[in-house]
Amino acid sequence: MVAGATLTVPYRDLFGNGSRPYLYLIVTGVNQASGPIPGIVDSGADQFSLPDGFAPLMGYADADLEEIDGTGADGGAKWRRAKQPSTAIVPEFPAAVISFVPIFTPGDMALWGRHDFFASFAVSFNEPGQTFDIQPWT
Repeated sequence: MVAGATLTVPYRDLFGNGSRPYLYLIVTGVNQASGPIPGIVDSGADQFSLPDGFAPLMGYADADLEEIDGTGADGGAKWRRAKQPSTAIVPEFPAAVISFVPIFTPGDMALWGRHDFFASFAVSFNEPGQTFDIQPWT
């Protein structure tokens, strides 16, 4: 069941590569460092994935990560999955804390995926209107 207000977010062109469903999350690592990260709300992504450079910023050392085989838009790849979860919030919904186990990839884009973001928020896309709506699950 969804609860509370709905947030409508316009698609944005943050990096000069076209308008996409970007959403800023405040991400807190295992070292308790936190900050805003823009990512694409992506129903095709299984779970949160972040560029490799975020791992040390979030307090993950090589020993805290396990190598896994993954499949992305470009085909098969080697990724690194954290052994401990981190958390994230949508600033407009600070009580809806998302616990997630990040996957770090050689890519340059953060993705908010189905097993964590979509498990915490109802999401609907309005492609013709270039907006998306999110609402926290209870």
